Amino acid sequence: MVKQRTDRDNRIVGVTAAVIVRDGKILIARRKPGKKRAGFWEFPGGKIRDGESPEECLRRELLEELNIQVAVKTFLGSFVHSYPDITVELKAYLCTWTDGEITFRDHDSIKWVNPKKIARFRLSPADIPIADRILTLLEENFEDDNHENRNG
Repeated sequence: MVKQRTDRDNRIVGVTAAVIVRDGKILIARRKPGKKRAGFWEFPGGKIRDGESPEECLRRELLEELNIQVAVKTFLGSFVHSYPDITVELKAYLCTWTDGEITFRDHDSIKWVNPKKIARFRLSPADIPIADRILTLLEENFEDDNHENRNG
């Protein structure tokens, strides 16, 4: 059994991730040097503050870290991951970008990626289940579309 490390109050830390979709591609951001998990690509987001909802957290974090505003749409799932220094529960949401021009604070690059090609990027380990979930949803939608076309 893997031991879960938690914050100083012995809690699993709640964090959020935004899956922002535009023209069939999703936004990923690379952690800049000097930050924890530098060089890894991730779905942007951050830690949930006490008394803050995950949706509020996403809106705040994306404005602080990337200078963009988003509309939080669909909950994609909750994923727990243990790093050597902390255990996080990552809540992922489908979002749409509504305003703002990207500026960097915790990241040094962004990319719009075809979801089927996301495995080519060195994703932060906690974000891998989100990428897997996106691919599963795409496959399910493709199967649903094919079923409707055969029966329609």
